[in-house]
Amino acid sequence: MSFGNSLMLSSAALGIPVELVYFLLLGLSLGRSGTRPVGWYWRSFDHHHLLSQRARRLVLPWFYVGATAFVGIGLGILIVVLGLVSAVLGR
Repeated sequence: MSFGNSLMLSSAALGIPVELVYFLLLGLSLGRSGTRPVGWYWRSFDHHHLLSQRARRLVLPWFYVGATAFVGIGLGILIVVLGLVSAVLGR
């Protein structure tokens, strides 16, 4: 459970700031090109095709790191839950 907790918290500590940078860069890039739709932040990944090649090289690495951190958060939660179930069952 300790490993899962550490994985979850370290992934969140990395992922939250990275996603803030991603949203900032995506919003600026879409606004600069004049293609920022209303409510773009609710489904931000649906608007990646609107980015220029240069903007993609700037924005998408932040997206991928944030998405990987999100997977780490989910995996950490799963490990904690499995550890809790194992502890309750006495195994």
